Amino acid sequence: MAGAAASMAREAVMEISSLFINKLLEVWQKFEKFCRFVKHTIDLTSAVPTFENKYKVNKNSSLS
Repeated sequence: MAGAAASMAREAVMEISSLFINKLLEVWQKFEKFCRFVKHTIDLTSAVPTFENKYKVNKNSSLS
């Protein structure tokens, strides 16, 4: 009887461990996706030219 209970407990622990590992993997994949999104957003914003760079504004010139 004790052997059967130990076997059932072992199976329960294995099932819980499997569910936990699967959930952990799912959370990790979502985190990686978020990091890729942030990196892509940073790459896009750094590629946008500023007004000074686009029109070669000379800051020392005057309009008079």
